[in-house]
Amino acid sequence: MIRVYHEGQNERQGALPRSSALSAVCILESVDSSNTYLANAIANCAYNDARQKVAHMADEPDWHRVSGHCGEVGEWESNPTMALVIPESQTAGRGRLERTWYDHRGQSFLASWALAVPTNLLLGSRRGWLPMAVGMAVRDGLIDVLNSCGATPISDGDVSSPLTLKWPNDIFCDGKKLGGILCEAVPVDEQWSVLVAGLGLNLFIPESDLPIAQSTSLQLDYDGLPDFLYLRRRLVEVISDGIGREFSALFQDAGRACGDLRDRMVRCSWTLGRRVRVEPIGGIPVEGEAVGIGSDASIEIVDDGGHHLRVSSGDVGVLPTPGAR
Repeated sequence: MIRVYHEGQNERQGALPRSSALSAVCILESVDSSNTYLANAIANCAYNDARQKVAHMADEPDWHRVSGHCGEVGEWESNPTMALVIPESQTAGRGRLERTWYDHRGQSFLASWALAVPTNLLLGSRRGWLPMAVGMAVRDGLIDVLNSCGATPISDGDVSSPLTLKWPNDIFCDGKKLGGILCEAVPVDEQWSVLVAGLGLNLFIPESDLPIAQSTSLQLDYDGLPDFLYLRRRLVEVISDGIGREFSALFQDAGRACGDLRDRMVRCSWTLGRRVRVEPIGGIPVEGEAVGIGSDASIEIVDDGGHHLRVSSGDVGVLPTPGAR
């Protein structure tokens, strides 16, 4: 089922978001996975060029145009345009490493963006920075929206201080997982392909309904939050604009943008300087201290024997600190 929001509808009741980075939005009552839905929509789009596929999703049934124009191919070199799916709920939500993502209707923020990306960036040596670019846009967007809404953190007076990123792109709040990001590649041709970035955030989930003890919900850490529909729309707008800026920088000068991302990741990392357990894909688990982020977006670990290793893919869990909550 498709929920249609009309332009004249009151903004606090779920009106379509407005963002210069978004060309089209599809709002779904329920879907198995918004990432899968969006990847299939891109694959089945009538256009052959990846940039046109994304820019003209607004031409497809059940989609809504949310900007003045779709953009032309040449504009993609510096001004990315995105298509967005917002489901009310998912029946088979997915996280990284094939984990299940739990959500609650009216309490969870769910969204998946499609963004045309040069294929050599999406699949090349700098591909590890793309999920981090999305993660940074999400964290910065959260901070901006919370500030503009007048929300205040329960544990500290600084809105930004509880919000961090756990490598590579989990959103943490006061040391617990607030949300996760799943980035997947949809290859199209040798020039341009599509990145699908799915986001799940716990906004109003009660503590008793959280899936694990190490997770949290925004309402448990911030006072003064607006209602769900208004908060969701503002997050969509601000995060979409942020993703657009991050990828515009990557398109114009990938080397410089990745270096900037690295510096910002170091400053807001929940992982660095802490003891972690690393489970590389296909490798042997190891424990040690996370000491840095490599130029290829890998996490740098010093194990208990003093050996340095880098992990580009896998699971890195921050181990509890004695005396911590």
